[in-house]
Amino acid sequence: MFLLPNECHQVQKSEILKIQAENAELRAKLDASLECNAKLSAQMQDLQEKLDIVIKQFNKQNKKQHDSKNEHHNPRQAPGDADELGDSETIQPASSGGAASPVKKFSRRK
Repeated sequence: MFLLPNECHQVQKSEILKIQAENAELRAKLDASLECNAKLSAQMQDLQEKLDIVIKQFNKQNKKQHDSKNEHHNPRQAPGDADELGDSETIQPASSGGAASPVKKFSRRK
């Protein structure tokens, strides 16, 4: 089966038109995908900023709840203990951190 030059030209032209239509369809899909990708990127950035704020708030709340109750590293003096003990030695519980506890030494009276 042989095609005449005119028929061959028409077949090629129809294939070109078909490929051009597919190309236009794919370009439209690509443009829509790129637009959605830009929207999603903006949403992800917004969510990341909100998550950072929530994490900071959570850490701040945790610090308020747990650090303020812990006097292990900086214990307060008991009120009135220094007056009542007089010349005796003041002993504070040793900390597990290895820090030296302040100790009141005996005073020498003459």
